[in-house]
Amino acid sequence: MLAYRAYLSEHTKHRSLEFLYGVARSLTRAPDIESALTDLLGRTREAFNVGSADIILFGASNDLPLRTSLRDVGESHTMQPAAHELADELRTVVRDEHATIVRRGEATPAIAAFMDEEGTEQLAVAPVPGETRLVGVMLLGDRRGATAGFANADLRLFETLAGHAGMSLEFDRLEQAIRRMRALQGALERQAFRDPLTDLANRALFMRRVHESLSRPVGTTTVLFL
Repeated sequence: MLAYRAYLSEHTKHRSLEFLYGVARSLTRAPDIESALTDLLGRTREAFNVGSADIILFGASNDLPLRTSLRDVGESHTMQPAAHELADELRTVVRDEHATIVRRGEATPAIAAFMDEEGTEQLAVAPVPGETRLVGVMLLGDRRGATAGFANADLRLFETLAGHAGMSLEFDRLEQAIRRMRALQGALERQAFRDPLTDLANRALFMRRVHESLSRPVGTTTVLFL
């Protein structure tokens, strides 16, 4: 029995190492950031037998967080905008730099809303570290089948996987993602403040400019109404 248990332990370790090696190799060989993230989530969802897998990349300062997700039904979304409130709460969850479990009834407001929207009861969250800062988080939603819930070994493997992903996606890949975040944020801002037909500033931009002008500590403001 002891020999069999030792064999199972070594076999599990070997499979985990093979999985991590396969993920790292796939990330470095992917032609672009979208393909890399989608493949990462597909391998992760299959390995952990979960209903959903997500990765949210944080930008610098006010850059828009971007979320890539893969669902059990094959539905996927790549580099979609995510709410700043959700990103901030997820940062708090992994502030000790370790993978952890979040249950819907104990979640903070933005995370609880995210779990409600996805129909998730239990969420595993792992940090994706960069060289100098946290660049994102990975999320796993609800184990499938009889093995419900995440064991400590699952969390350790998930944390290691997220760390490998951070190292593999760092530098050029993450710079690509951040540039796309900024481009997307600029496009969304232009759509919000410009008329789509004439490209002229709309009322919302006018009110913003008036507010900015009135908020200046010195100087005067003049509004010309035609």
